[in-house]
Amino acid sequence: MRAELPLHVRVAAGLVGLVLVAAISTVAVDYGLGAYDHGYRLTVTLPHSAQGLDDHSDVKIRGVTVGSVGAIHLRPDGHTDVTLVLQQGTRVPDTTVVSVEPLSVFGPKFIDLRPGAHEVDGPFVAPGAHLTATAEPVDLSAVINRTDALLDAIDPADVATIVSTFGESVGGLGPALRRILDDTTTLTDLAVAHLPDTVQFLNDLSQLSSSLADNATNITTTATNTSDLLSVVVPRADRVTALLDGASQVAGSLSAYIDDHAQSFGTFVDSASVVLRVAYDRVPQFPDVFRMIDQFFGRTGDAIRLPGPGGTLIAALHGGVLESLCSEFMLATPCQVTSP
Repeated sequence: MRAELPLHVRVAAGLVGLVLVAAISTVAVDYGLGAYDHGYRLTVTLPHSAQGLDDHSDVKIRGVTVGSVGAIHLRPDGHTDVTLVLQQGTRVPDTTVVSVEPLSVFGPKFIDLRPGAHEVDGPFVAPGAHLTATAEPVDLSAVINRTDALLDAIDPADVATIVSTFGESVGGLGPALRRILDDTTTLTDLAVAHLPDTVQFLNDLSQLSSSLADNATNITTTATNTSDLLSVVVPRADRVTALLDGASQVAGSLSAYIDDHAQSFGTFVDSASVVLRVAYDRVPQFPDVFRMIDQFFGRTGDAIRLPGPGGTLIAALHGGVLESLCSEFMLATPCQVTSP
């Protein structure tokens, strides 16, 4: 028959077993969390206190945990030296910016590593390096303090006046506001139903805006000239009105004439088109024709100014030759020859 152990021995053995189970469980959990993984260390100096950080705070890159805070040391100048323990294989570019971000509004914080431009190709910092680029975190208390100062500057009476005035202005406009919301919903549904056309319209509108911006100087000049024109036209509005009425009457008469003689006008237009087509085909020859006409009249003028009886040739023609021709061909009818 087996001897039974004393009670105090069994209690001691149970306590030892519980301690061993707890220790093994703790080691297993820490191992699962990577506490015993081999990693490397980086340091960073934060230009502010590390409030909210501890030696178990996470280190993340793009939301992925890549390590933890190993140590925190407050310097006499108020800055904080933080040691980061990163997992093996984690690459930290030399363009990395370090910031302290909150996990939630009132929760703990973590170290956020923002890789920067060299995230893919590097170069990457070596183990033991010191990161110098930091970003000021958005502190909720600072935001609340600024908001508190803003609220202190606002007079509650002014706010009450604005709210009251707005309420009075929209009083009784419920049906109209409802229709506006319904119409807005309808327009949104149409835009979604014709999404490609909507996108094209927005692109065209963007191009139009860019074109207007590129021609802002011309638009300003046109507006200025229009203003100058209006300053001249407005004092003479009655004359401008009479001119426009006359132009309208002329346009009406011309329209009626064209309607009454549509066939003749059509024939004229067809004939004119033929003439213009022929003239267009001869455009390269126009300069030669004009030069010939210029030479003809130039030579004629030179001939008229040639010396002759009575001083010049034209004087001789006027004095004798033209009168003789008139008397020969016109018989008894006198010739009226105008002196040059």
